[in-house]
Amino acid sequence: MDIDVDYHRFGLNDWKGFLILKKIEPNSQGPHEGAPGMELTLESGRVVDIATENDIRTLIPGEKFAILSVSSMKYMQCASPDIEPHSYFLEYQDGNLQEHYEVADAPLPVDKVISAFLKYLHGDISWRSDFRWQRKLVR
Repeated sequence: MDIDVDYHRFGLNDWKGFLILKKIEPNSQGPHEGAPGMELTLESGRVVDIATENDIRTLIPGEKFAILSVSSMKYMQCASPDIEPHSYFLEYQDGNLQEHYEVADAPLPVDKVISAFLKYLHGDISWRSDFRWQRKLVR
């Protein structure tokens, strides 16, 4: 699998606006949160084809970014700035580039990010009301 990462913002003080673009085929189980077989992709290059709760809890901390995907256009992702270790910016995309959102009050502590990823994995939509989201312009 190829992963294109836009690193032009990585390492800068302004981490708002990171974007990770993925080239993968849509999940054959159906594009919705909680779909069986969600994929977890990590900055280290590790890819977990069928992510579990344990994978999310143990693999995300310490990674620069992580993506939990239903398909190439439907996912939750986080990235950690060098200036604030153990904190992350959190974003999700809901099917197309016009439905790309970021947490307004970021960065977040890793435990809040893991909680959001776990809810996304299990199809618990309460993650949407756990944060103040703002639409993000993605080109």
